[in-house]
Amino acid sequence: MKNWKIFSIFFLFLAYSCEKKDHTNDYYSSPVEVKGLDEVISVSSGEYHTCAIKKDSSLWCWGTNYGGAISGNLPLNEKFLPTKVMDDVIYVSASFQRTCAIKKDSSLWCWGLNGGVLGDGGMGTHSCDEYNKENKNCNLNPTNIADEVKSLSLAQSHGCILKNDNSLWCWGNNKFGELCDGTNIPKTSPSFITSEVVSFACGGYYGAIGGIISFPYGGGHTCYLKKDGNLTCCGWDKYNQTATSFINYEGRESFASNILNVYAGDGYQTCFLKKDNSLWCFGREFGSDEMIYPPRKILDDVIFADIGDTSGCAIKQDGSLWCWNSIYYPSPIKIDDDVVSLSLGLYHFCYVRKNGKVFCQGSNFYGQLGIR
Repeated sequence: MKNWKIFSIFFLFLAYSCEKKDHTNDYYSSPVEVKGLDEVISVSSGEYHTCAIKKDSSLWCWGTNYGGAISGNLPLNEKFLPTKVMDDVIYVSASFQRTCAIKKDSSLWCWGLNGGVLGDGGMGTHSCDEYNKENKNCNLNPTNIADEVKSLSLAQSHGCILKNDNSLWCWGNNKFGELCDGTNIPKTSPSFITSEVVSFACGGYYGAIGGIISFPYGGGHTCYLKKDGNLTCCGWDKYNQTATSFINYEGRESFASNILNVYAGDGYQTCFLKKDNSLWCFGREFGSDEMIYPPRKILDDVIFADIGDTSGCAIKQDGSLWCWNSIYYPSPIKIDDDVVSLSLGLYHFCYVRKNGKVFCQGSNFYGQLGIR
C-alpha cells in the first residue's frame, strides 16, 4: 500500500517552516525517485544535502554544498545532482553542513563546516564560504579523524563513534554535558568516554548553526547502552529526553535489560528498540510540548527507526515503512513496502527500496531531493 495522500499531509507539517514552502517546484508532497542512482544500499539525510552508499561502496551526495558538506572539489553554496564523493565507504552520516563516512578499512573521514565540531581538532568560526576556504573553520577535503571505527552518530553540534573494541568516543559541543564525560568542556577531537558499548545515539536540534562556541536553540543529548545492560543518557533534558525521571522509573531495570538499539531524535526525543522488536519512545511528544513518560510503545515488529524533530519513521520486519506525527497522525501509518534504509533530514526524508532505488519527499529548496 502506498499511502501518498495521507503522507503528503504528514510531511506538510514536517516542512511547515521551510523557506518558500508555497513554491510547488520546491516542495514535493509525494516521494520522487532520485534520478541517476541505482544499486543503493543505504541513505543519510542531512540539513540541506543527502548522501547514499551504492552496492560497490561508492559514496554519492547531492543538494546544496554549504560548508563543503558535499565536496571540497565543488563550488560552495551551489546545488548539485548526485555526485560521486569517494570509494570504499561502508557507513555515512550527513549532518549540519558536514558529512562523515567510515571506510572499509575502519577509518573515519569527515569534511565540511567545522566550528569545533568536525572532530579534526580545529576550531574556527561558523562561516564557511568561497572567501575563507583557507580558514580552519572549513575542512573542505575529507580528513582522517579516527581509525578502527565501526559505527557513527552525528548530531547538530556533537558526534560519537564506536570503535572495533566497543569503546565509545565523542567530540563537539558539551555545554549540556552531552559528551557524557562528566564535564561541560567541549572537545575538538574524539575523546574516550567508556567501554563495552553495544548501542549508542547522538541527538540534537536541527535549526541553527551549532558549534562549541555557541548553541542558541536547545542542545544535544547522547544515550548509550553497555554490554551489561546499563543505560546512560546525558545532555540537554528540557523535555526529559535524557530520561532524568527514567532513572527512578520502577520498570527501568527490566526495560533497559531488553533494549537492542538506541535512537536519539534530532529534537527532543529518545527511542529504544527492544529485543522483541517493539519500538518505545520518551521525551517531548512529537509536535507538541507534552512529555512522554514513562516510555510509550510506538510500533511492533520494527528492525530500524529514525527519529526527527517532530516525526519518526520505522522499517518493520516485513520491509514495510511506517511514519507518525502526533499532531496529524499520532499512530503510525504505512507508507511503502520493500524498504531497506531510511533517513529523516531537516525538511526532507529519503529511503531506499529493495531494488536499489532512492525516493525522497519534502522540501527541495536546496536540491536535497536530487532535483535541480
